[in-house]
Amino acid sequence: MTLSRATSRLTLLGLVSLSLSACCSGGPQAPCRRASRPSVTPIPKPKTPVLELRGGAHLDGLHPELIKRIRALYERTAAEGIQLRLISGYRPYRVKRRVKRGGSLASWHAFGAAVDLNLQGRRGMSDALKHLDEDLPRWERVGALAKELGLTWGYQWGKKEIFHFEWHPGLPDAIRGPTLSRLKDKTGGDLKARYKETWELFK
Repeated sequence: MTLSRATSRLTLLGLVSLSLSACCSGGPQAPCRRASRPSVTPIPKPKTPVLELRGGAHLDGLHPELIKRIRALYERTAAEGIQLRLISGYRPYRVKRRVKRGGSLASWHAFGAAVDLNLQGRRGMSDALKHLDEDLPRWERVGALAKELGLTWGYQWGKKEIFHFEWHPGLPDAIRGPTLSRLKDKTGGDLKARYKETWELFK
C-alpha cells in the first residue's frame, strides 16, 4: 500500500470517528443517543409517625364513620396543642332504671354512635370538672372542631356531658319512645347482639 493511500484511509477513519463522537454527544435529540431510563425519586419516609390515639381501644365497636371523625378531631386538636384521650366508647344496651321526664331512654353508646373524651393530663371526669373553669377555652375549641366534623357535643345539655360526643345523622339526640321502637324493630329486639343493624337508619 502506497503512503498516499494509507494516509487517505487514516484520514477517512478519523472523520468517521469524529462524526460519531459528535453525534452521540449532541444532546437528547441526537439520533444515536441511547434512551435513558427515567429516574425514580424515592418516597421519603414520614418525619413523624401516624398519631396513635390515646385510649384507642375504645374505638372498637363504633360506627366506622364515627371512628374517622374522632381520629380527625384528635389530629386537629393535637395540631393546636390540645391532647385528648378516649375514655369510653361502645357500651352494651341496658334498660335505664331512672329516666327524667322527657329524657332519653337509652344511650347512643349502646349503638356504637357515641364516645367520651377527656383532656390528657386530667385523671378522670371528676378531676376534669374540678378544673373546668381553667380548661374551658380548650374544651370550647374541641367542641368547635367537633361540630365542624358533624359531631354533636354534649356540653349543651350540661357541664357533666362535656366529655360526650356522638354521631347518628337522621336520628334525634334523645332516644325517646318512638326512636327506641325504631331501633328495636331494626334489631328484632336484640339491641346487644345486633346493634350494628341500626346503622342502616343513619342518613
